[in-house]
Amino acid sequence: MVKKAKPEKAAAEKKSKPAQETQDSHASTPSIKSGLIKIMLPAMVGSALVTAVCGALLLFLVILPGADKQMAILGQAQAEDYLNDLTQLGRSYQASVQQAANSSLVKEAVRGDNALRRQRQQQLMELFPAASSIRIYPRGKARKDADSVPPISFAQLDMVAKAEKKNTAAPEIHQHDKASYLTIVKAIKDGEKHLGSLLVSFDLKDLRAHMPNLSAELGYVEIIQTFANTPKVIYSSGNQQHKIGSGYEATGNIPHWSARFYPAASSNIIASSSTMVWVLVGISVIMVLVLSATSYFLLNRSLQHNAMAMAAYFQARLQNGKSDKAFTLGIFSSLAQTLGRLFGDYETKQARLLEKARAAGGGPQAAEPLPDYDPSYRNDDVLDMDMDLDGDDGDLLSAAAEIDDSPLQLEDVQMAEPEMASMDVTVSPGIFRAYDIRGIVGETIDKDVANALGAAIGSEARESGQEAVLVGRDGRHSSQELAEALADGIQSTGCDAIDVGMVPTPVLYYATKTQRTQSGVMVTGSHNPPEYNGFKIVINDETLAQDRIQGLRKRLDSGKLMKGQGRYEAIDIVPDYLERICSDVVLAKPMRIVVDTGNGVAGPVTCQLLEALGCMVTPLFTEVDGDFPNHHPDPSDPANLEDLIRTVQAEGAELGLALDGDGDRLGIVTQSGKIIWPDRVLMLYARDLLARNPGADILYDVKCSRDVAELVSNLGGRAIMCATGHSLMKAKMKDTGAVVGGELSGHIFFNDRWYGFDDALYSAARLLEILSMEPFEAEQVFEEFPEKVSTPELHIKVSDANKFKIMEKLESQGNFEGGNLVKVDGVRVDFPNSWGLVRASNTTPVLVARFEGDTEEALETVKTVFRDQLLAVEPSLNISF
Repeated sequence: MVKKAKPEKAAAEKKSKPAQETQDSHASTPSIKSGLIKIMLPAMVGSALVTAVCGALLLFLVILPGADKQMAILGQAQAEDYLNDLTQLGRSYQASVQQAANSSLVKEAVRGDNALRRQRQQQLMELFPAASSIRIYPRGKARKDADSVPPISFAQLDMVAKAEKKNTAAPEIHQHDKASYLTIVKAIKDGEKHLGSLLVSFDLKDLRAHMPNLSAELGYVEIIQTFANTPKVIYSSGNQQHKIGSGYEATGNIPHWSARFYPAASSNIIASSSTMVWVLVGISVIMVLVLSATSYFLLNRSLQHNAMAMAAYFQARLQNGKSDKAFTLGIFSSLAQTLGRLFGDYETKQARLLEKARAAGGGPQAAEPLPDYDPSYRNDDVLDMDMDLDGDDGDLLSAAAEIDDSPLQLEDVQMAEPEMASMDVTVSPGIFRAYDIRGIVGETIDKDVANALGAAIGSEARESGQEAVLVGRDGRHSSQELAEALADGIQSTGCDAIDVGMVPTPVLYYATKTQRTQSGVMVTGSHNPPEYNGFKIVINDETLAQDRIQGLRKRLDSGKLMKGQGRYEAIDIVPDYLERICSDVVLAKPMRIVVDTGNGVAGPVTCQLLEALGCMVTPLFTEVDGDFPNHHPDPSDPANLEDLIRTVQAEGAELGLALDGDGDRLGIVTQSGKIIWPDRVLMLYARDLLARNPGADILYDVKCSRDVAELVSNLGGRAIMCATGHSLMKAKMKDTGAVVGGELSGHIFFNDRWYGFDDALYSAARLLEILSMEPFEAEQVFEEFPEKVSTPELHIKVSDANKFKIMEKLESQGNFEGGNLVKVDGVRVDFPNSWGLVRASNTTPVLVARFEGDTEEALETVKTVFRDQLLAVEPSLNISF
């Protein structure tokens, strides 16, 4: 309650005003100082910046150009000296090898049989005591040799090819077991006819023995050998701590050899010149700041003096007196003169009013004089109020004494629960699969079911602390209607729905990693026929699977659905997604690619991505069409890759990429039309990543070749077999921190530089990044990995209700004598020379089988074993293998 001030209280406050005014005048000092600092700060900082800029201009325009030129001459000369030493060493060996290649001894050997060549190679070893290996190759017969020292790999074979085509190949240095080897290849010719090539590798032991050492006090020098834009240091000397900046580079007659010299700071003319200039600039800046600070304190003192003089002058005029304080600043003198005129005008006007009153005969009291100045008056005076809250402090204290301080009994408190709603919709339990929700549109999936699922998902999201759910959809005819109903259901729980539009599934996953919510739903039938559709669900950064999927069904059955009104929002995330990949992946060279997305949703985005990476793209069935008129969008079926194979061969493309209906599965076809199954693609990723991440985990599903585990182990990594399913693999990727994981179906998951979800577009970009750095065709690259005789995924049609019963019988009754039974997912049996797998598909009504053997005979044997055991537990099965 607000009351007027009491008379005695107002009088007391009136008397206290002069004291308050004195305090306020002192209190105003900090604000004056603060304002003065704000006024002077730009000049102070500006002066310091101008000084620094002048110093920088002096350094960069006058001092550094001269020092830089002089240092470049000295540094490049030092680099050239070391490069020339190595070049001369290479030329001396080249001359010796050329002389041998021209000899009749070698020409006879290249025309002779293997025994003669081995004999002549041994004779040449005696002529070249420093040689570690010598090979005489007839033209086109050079092959890799792991037993040679150093091993003859693609690098040496590339030198042989150059010598046979161009008559010459520049010397190269290769390192093996910490030793350096200089490899020389010379063409063996009879006149103009190329007979073959002579390859000699010289053991340099330690290259330092052949090169002069650089004193650590002078700097650091390194010689670099560069192939496919990949530099490798083959020699270094000096103190590596001096390796700062770009150094000074020298190149010579051998294009892939270069030297780089990094001078020590003590001998670096540029560094010493820069240091001197910056020291002078620093001193100048400090002096500017000190002088500016001195000026600030002098000015502040002068302003305080003049402010006090102005206050005294004002007080004196109010009392009709004079002040004896003099102003030291002209602005205050001018202000005092202005105030004096105002006071004079006021006094004159008041005198005239008094004269008028006397003339009217009223006497001096007849006129109402103008109110006089009140020295206690302040502009910030406000209405005095008595804040009496119907009680005094004693009342408050007594009230506090009455508070019950007994412990709070939480069980007695009735907590408010969110308002719940129920939905009268029948949802088939059969659509709730192991790692997504999926059914046939018009039978088990419609917009009412989608709306109910939206309510369940929105409630689940809110319980997980999420306030919004992202919604994406593929290009099926039913997807937009289902997505709209789903969004309505989400909003009905009070949760916001954010529509990302028609996008590939990985784009929806990307949005959950980068937007304000970590929850999202993708409306997609994936690789299933057009009449199917479904939902892939992420809640709070967890892709729902198994119990969490069944939890949605239980929530619907119990009617435990929240009620509210969320907002709708639409965003375009595709440009951010493309920019993120392009900022991460760089191709060493442009590649010619054919892309077949089977009229799925990934077509337009995939073409945009590959073109942005610099590829020449031939699109095949990239228009979005929910009928999938050309072929089924499933790259795991070889029949669906036939059009891609023909187009790759016709266009002369380097690679063919196939994506499934929603863009999370990848298939590969080489230039010759060979299908590279995803487990072999995983081997390439593993080799690349383990080179940079020693000991890392690599995940592979039960359908992959056991060669994956053997390769990973040989490379020093740890291979972990997992159950099939994108949700299950993503969870395992998060648990283990694996750098990459893959399924035979084409789901590839990258944790390295990416977010751990299955993304065919990003996986394709990473594949092209690796292949673009290889000097060979893709098929040659994959030939380096083992390849057994195997089948693709084989499907045995069964009913959804029966497939799991058959698997239970096979697990309990199957007789796989001599094999190692693995029950990670289905029944996988490893035999010494083969393995086989049968598992129930979680997405379609089929049993999935795959077999692999060391030989055709071993493959047929393991197929027979599994066929017999399946027919033993279910004689009605129609088995095609």
